[in-house]
Amino acid sequence: MDLGHYDIANYLGHKAINHLYLVHRIYKVPISQALAENGINGFSVDFKEKSDIEFEKASKTVCDISLDSVDPINAFHFANHLEQLRRCEAEHCIDTAIYFQAMMEATINDVLGSKAKGSFKDKWLKFLKSNNASEIEVKYFESYHDNIYKKIRIPTVHAKNRNGLSNIESLQFSFVHENIKYGWFSFVFLLNKIHNFNMDYNDNWKIMSEESHRIPAVIKQEDYPDYSLIINSLHQYHIDYLNNQINSIV
Repeated sequence: MDLGHYDIANYLGHKAINHLYLVHRIYKVPISQALAENGINGFSVDFKEKSDIEFEKASKTVCDISLDSVDPINAFHFANHLEQLRRCEAEHCIDTAIYFQAMMEATINDVLGSKAKGSFKDKWLKFLKSNNASEIEVKYFESYHDNIYKKIRIPTVHAKNRNGLSNIESLQFSFVHENIKYGWFSFVFLLNKIHNFNMDYNDNWKIMSEESHRIPAVIKQEDYPDYSLIINSLHQYHIDYLNNQINSIV
């Protein structure tokens, strides 16, 4: 089999957006399904005769959880399930950033030549400005660079410590979606210039996201909340209940 014409940038780009799709599903499918899709055993520790944990997991997404529907004793165990999904979200966001950055590096090196001098940012800015990129087109790249490259890719690939994640607030679907989109706009700018295309940025992103990977091209951040807050609320709900029980005995 001849792989001499294999397009590594094409592979990397689709691999990146596929991981973004996996994050999207964590928010949009029932919790039990999200756990299964991410290889997490959907165990339950339940002290009620009827399991509210299993009901909530089977019928609701991570965005639908209400404290009123969860038994306070079970809230602690239910929060543990959501913590596992939050970890998976972070991991898929890291994979998205690393694969997409590899695509951006392969693309600019192919255009400028592997011996071109300068940092990743220098190379892209050189290409953009030498091809009369507008101010907003330069800002697209800078948004990608500052938020995906600097906040996710660099701290992960060049981690200072083995344990712990920095910029954890960046490892969320809505943040990565927004800034990967700007990286895609820069990629389309490059394709337009070297192939004499006239592709529209938003239309092309819609093809990549919705048609190729079943992710909405445009999202509302409120539809993808930081469910770390839900996890914290469940833990506190459990602690408050135990404290009330102790105080009632005393």
